[in-house]
Amino acid sequence: MPENDAVDLTRHIVDLADQVRDLARLIRDAQVVEGEPLSLAEYRRLLALHGALCSRLSRMLRDRQQLQGDDQTELDAAIQDALDLAGEILGVDL
Repeated sequence: MPENDAVDLTRHIVDLADQVRDLARLIRDAQVVEGEPLSLAEYRRLLALHGALCSRLSRMLRDRQQLQGDDQTELDAAIQDALDLAGEILGVDL
């Protein structure tokens, strides 16, 4: 993989990981928006978006691993981080 491609992919992975963390914080902290509690539909949409972002992040990490020949440790850690965030939001141990 050319170095610029690897740098671009890594930058995109970092950006997406930041978005996943930000959304997790929003879901955890923003039980109320503009003085009104989140509806079940709104909460469900946020969780679905979080899941989609986590899925995309894991695919990007897997792709980078395959392209660079990285070991499985980084991907495993990223997947566990995503599961930990989702579990924290849902109040369960995943």
